[in-house]
Amino acid sequence: MADAEKRAVRRIVTIMIAVVAAGIAIAWLYYSRVNNSIDPRIIEAREMYGRYDGFAASGDYRMVFALLDSIEDIYLAREHYADAYETGVVLNNRAAALITLVLGGERIAPEMNPYSSLGNDSIMNLARTYAKQAEQIYLRWQERFSGLTAGGI
Repeated sequence: MADAEKRAVRRIVTIMIAVVAAGIAIAWLYYSRVNNSIDPRIIEAREMYGRYDGFAASGDYRMVFALLDSIEDIYLAREHYADAYETGVVLNNRAAALITLVLGGERIAPEMNPYSSLGNDSIMNLARTYAKQAEQIYLRWQERFSGLTAGGI
C-alpha cells in the first residue's frame, strides 16, 4: 500500500472515530437529561420535600404530617401515582415520623405533636399500617419491574 493510500485510510478511520465519538457524546448528553428530568406534574411535591428535614429537625411534627399530607395529595391527584414508588416513600416517611413520636415523644411539645392525645400503642399501630401500605407498594413495584434490565426501562 502506498503512503498516500495509508494516509487516506488513516484519515477516514479518524473521521469515523470522531463521528462515532460525537454521536455517543450527543446521545449521552440527551439521555442523561431525559433520565434526570422530573415529571413537571410533581415538581411541587419535590420542592415540598425540601422542607421535610427542617420541620423534623425542629420537632414540628404538625408541620411534618401536614407536609406529608400535601405531598401525598399531589401524588394521588396525578394519574399513575396512586400506586407509585413516590407514594410508598410518603407512607414510609409517615410511619418513620410516627415511630419517632413514640421514641422521643416526651421531648416533643404537645402543640407540635398532632398525636399527643394517643397512646404509644395506638401510634405504633398507625405506623405499622403505613409501613405495611408502603411495603405493598414497593412489592408491587418490584414485581412489575423486576424483569427489566437497565437498558429495558
